[in-house]
Amino acid sequence: MNIGLYLAIDDSYTRGITRGIIKYAKMKKDWNLLGHDWMFDPIAGHGNGGRPTGLDGIISRIESRRDGERLKNLHLPVVDVAGAFPGLGFVEVHNDDYATGRIAGETLQQLGHSSFAWAGAGKVQWSSRRKKGYREFLFRNSGISMCSEFERPLDWWEQLHGNLDPLVAWLHSLENPTAIFTANDTIGLKITRACATGGIAIPENIALLGVDNEDILCELANPSLSSIPVDGEQMGRAAAEQLDLLIKNKQPSVKDIRIAPFPVAERESTRIIFTKDPLVTQALNFIYNRAHTGILVEDILSEVSASRRNLEQHFRTETGRTLHEEIIRAKITYSKRRMRETDSPLDVIARQSGFGSVQRFFEQFKKINGITPSLWRRATKRNF
Repeated sequence: MNIGLYLAIDDSYTRGITRGIIKYAKMKKDWNLLGHDWMFDPIAGHGNGGRPTGLDGIISRIESRRDGERLKNLHLPVVDVAGAFPGLGFVEVHNDDYATGRIAGETLQQLGHSSFAWAGAGKVQWSSRRKKGYREFLFRNSGISMCSEFERPLDWWEQLHGNLDPLVAWLHSLENPTAIFTANDTIGLKITRACATGGIAIPENIALLGVDNEDILCELANPSLSSIPVDGEQMGRAAAEQLDLLIKNKQPSVKDIRIAPFPVAERESTRIIFTKDPLVTQALNFIYNRAHTGILVEDILSEVSASRRNLEQHFRTETGRTLHEEIIRAKITYSKRRMRETDSPLDVIARQSGFGSVQRFFEQFKKINGITPSLWRRATKRNF
């Protein structure tokens, strides 16, 4: 069977999806993948009636309603992996955008923010769903409403050059500080440029969280951009499975399949914590920025102008934990990031995270998480 891939393999989203499709195709001896990129045999020219010659089905990232209508007129089984334009009648396999918005709301709320905003792409379904999940989480869990939102068409966000004045003006209108969830990393990156233009500090004035985890772009951003990774590979496998059913004239029981995203890839743009107590806020941010270097409680006291007794009282009232306990939790948080993002051995990660021994690392990790670091890594290892 000839399977047409109408995908431009130019970002992490479609690269992940394509990996999943390829893995599924390797299990199917009769599947032949055709496409437009260099790694595939090209799709043959159109035959009578505009139908591609020899195709049995198509997996496509439909990015405009016009493209969707064109594919619909081919009268072939089609699975859409974008989820941008509803009502075309295709089976859709895409990221769970509503859940992504909820993850964003929970992440930013846990950092202590009380002012929230949204920056999105107008008139596309995945952006609308992400906004809905974000907004509903904030309201249902804390009664907080978004203070503001800024939306433009996706092509506006993707312009390398252009007038940033409206965006800079919007950013200056926000409370200080505000946490902004952006519909994808492209939007987040443009906001980092606007913040630089407008003299707005990230994350002190604006905390930013994107989606897709375009890792190279996120790391190149200044400061680096935190992001929610999507499980493209699982989307690709699921899309291939659904197309296989359609080709065999077996209608899927569900036409809108949503794949859960991964945990947040935390970087500098959200690396700040706020509390109602300035002393505790200062201590927490020092701890989470420096715990992996092996700091002690005495190091915190040299940074925060308070006696140990006074700071410990404030800290326990605000967090329910001691300073020492928070240092351990911060080391564990850092170790998780290293386990997700690298293949370094656990003894190296233990040392990088500020633990004096692997045994101590394992003991504290299991005490907090209920499982060993090796089991946690196996369950959550991500393709960053």
